[in-house]
Amino acid sequence: PKTTLTQEQVAYLDHAGSYEPKPRLRDLDVQGIDQVIIIPTEIDIYPWLEDALGAKAFCRAYNEWAYEYTRENPERLFFAALIPMQHPDYAIEEIRRVAALGCRVALVRPMDAMGNYPLQPKYEPVWDALEETGMVYGMHPFPAFGSSKPSGYSEQYSGAELIRRTVATAGLPHSFLTNVQNFQAEAALWVTVVLMSGFFERHPKINAAVFEASSTWLSFLIDECDKAYKLYRNERRLPPLKKLPSETFFEHCMTGFEGDEAPPARLPEFYGDILCWSSDVYHHDGDDVWRAIETMQKYNLPKEDQAKFLGANARRLYKVQAPAKIVRERVTEIERPDWWPTDEEVQASLRPEAAVRRS
Repeated sequence: PKTTLTQEQVAYLDHAGSYEPKPRLRDLDVQGIDQVIIIPTEIDIYPWLEDALGAKAFCRAYNEWAYEYTRENPERLFFAALIPMQHPDYAIEEIRRVAALGCRVALVRPMDAMGNYPLQPKYEPVWDALEETGMVYGMHPFPAFGSSKPSGYSEQYSGAELIRRTVATAGLPHSFLTNVQNFQAEAALWVTVVLMSGFFERHPKINAAVFEASSTWLSFLIDECDKAYKLYRNERRLPPLKKLPSETFFEHCMTGFEGDEAPPARLPEFYGDILCWSSDVYHHDGDDVWRAIETMQKYNLPKEDQAKFLGANARRLYKVQAPAKIVRERVTEIERPDWWPTDEEVQASLRPEAAVRRS
């Protein structure tokens, strides 16, 4: 078929920076990114590992690889560690081990795989370990594909799973439609639970980051949490909160946003201290920092807030210093091979009615 790629084209399109640090550093320069935390792809798979020792080995192997990757330039490259939540003791051991390597964030997916939702009481010692080490609690949602579930396991494990089933049974033609809500569904449930349960009052030294869920939904959710707590606090089975949910979020949490997400730029009084830009590279919706700057400038966001969104907030959260090298110049010309689509072809492919041509 005409759409088949040659080996040369495949090699050119390969995202070598996803597994080799030198190409990643070159990509960062083009993308206008000074520093990055690399995120593991297998966040969807590893919670389903049934053997706790196997999960421990899996997480350790990834974390060792990621640590070695970041050694290429420790000022610019950082990693988020996978934590084996299959057994609290193994999770604690890995947290302490990667913290000693300088890791800033422990990554956990907020889903009920095998009955192991991460906020169950049995995990309290895990969060004690985060407090002791000063690592950030990284909450990373994911679309609920369910492809890694053990055979015969039928329990619903994520609100995102219900969304996916609804899309499938409704006969909607594109599985990617679940992404519109899946990430937010898992993230919103986790945020609600930690704010309303007193999690941060039990663990006052923990700070948390909400990964890859955008941020526009957050202002509504936090307002609803405040309202619900005021209306129903006498019906709680837990001790009263010392602060409103919104106050707790602003004190302990940050969330990511992507470059084409406009609402945060219009609400700096709400998002000013809790927002961190996310490139989402190397996903196909990944973007460079220049798109984020264009979006913020379009809505006249003050430069002070732009600086917070693009790095200052993240550095404060992860306790890292700015690197010696700051990318200031935008790369506008990239030499492409002859077969590369023209600007006109790219724009045509992005029209709503466009589709991949098959012949």
